[in-house]
Amino acid sequence: MESPRTGAGEAAVKILNNLDIKPIILLADSQNLPTVIQEAYKELDAKIITCNTSSLQEVIDCCSDLKKNFDLYAVGSVYEYSTLVAAQAAKKLGLPGPNPESVAVCRTKSSMRKILNEFSDVNPKNRTVPSTNEAVKASDEIHYPVVVKPTSLTGSAFVRLCKNGGEVKEQADLIFGLGSYMHITLEPSILIEEYIDGPEFSVEIMDGLIIGITKKHLGPPPYFVEIGHDFPADISVDLADQISKIVIKALKKIGLTWGAAHVEVRAGRDGPRIIEINPRIAGDRIPELIKLAYGADMIEANILALLGKKRPLVKKHNKGAAIRFIPTPNKGKLIDIQGLEEVKSLPWVHEVKIYRTLGDNYISNGSNRDRVAHIITSANSVQEAAQLAEQATKKIRFDWQETV
Repeated sequence: MESPRTGAGEAAVKILNNLDIKPIILLADSQNLPTVIQEAYKELDAKIITCNTSSLQEVIDCCSDLKKNFDLYAVGSVYEYSTLVAAQAAKKLGLPGPNPESVAVCRTKSSMRKILNEFSDVNPKNRTVPSTNEAVKASDEIHYPVVVKPTSLTGSAFVRLCKNGGEVKEQADLIFGLGSYMHITLEPSILIEEYIDGPEFSVEIMDGLIIGITKKHLGPPPYFVEIGHDFPADISVDLADQISKIVIKALKKIGLTWGAAHVEVRAGRDGPRIIEINPRIAGDRIPELIKLAYGADMIEANILALLGKKRPLVKKHNKGAAIRFIPTPNKGKLIDIQGLEEVKSLPWVHEVKIYRTLGDNYISNGSNRDRVAHIITSANSVQEAAQLAEQATKKIRFDWQETV
């Protein structure tokens, strides 16, 4: 169901093709999918069907129609916004999948915070508030700076670091005024959270077991746009142990112990704290980094789980991999790309992907969509892979024409 933009969908389709299983993608709006991704699916012979993927009943009806001509083996999603309906549909159709109740908790950040507030060492200080005035009041109580965020969006959309009440009011008014975003109706509340000042990581999990920890790189504040990841994270054994303990405790409490999970964590002066829990496999090509570094394929393992064919992930080697994203300007029209072929020819570059085509106009919204391309590198160590990724991004140039 649905498709992310960085490559997880195409990777899943390739695995299904290798298993001789026909992949069918349900999309609410195929016209909104970038042309480069549509062409990739076409080349992979993946059938796209238009369906209201936010409606459980319409997804069930679509699956029932498919069952008239096919054996239906699995329903799932690697796209955050579709994880809940996919889990609900799988359960209703008697197919393997995660517990829909646990997925629902993760999909609404305020529900996740409420459950995890039971622990003193898992959450940052937080308040869920129904109005701008309450947002400012909660921020004053938590103390600045604070993070203001919607309760049901992903990809850092409309998440902002606020240093004072004026900034909180501005961001709260913006979020409350949205109503909906990308066909998602927003909850009539927002989250105010303590800002954890420290490095950010994500923990990649399969069936309740930690596969590894990823180091995250963010763009400049006040936004939290992810501009890179390194796997495995170059951190101390002690910090890795601290992170692992709170993540496993949180997942068990929520009941998310089936299939893949992606948990984001920040390490502050009082120890690591959970930023969010995603009931799906990691995005941003992190599974590809894991495959390059460890030889373990998390996307394949997740698909096999959905098919009822669980297979343990085996670490075959210990190398390093990194991904770097090239950001867009605040707004502009893409008129030229230079250096692309040179970067693709570099022996340590594993993958280069461009998200936009010449002539595209773009306006930034402070989310992970504010990226035009990515480059993946691999090496014998994660430090070397990260350095090579940084070097490679400097060799590609995107020329943007200013727009009004």
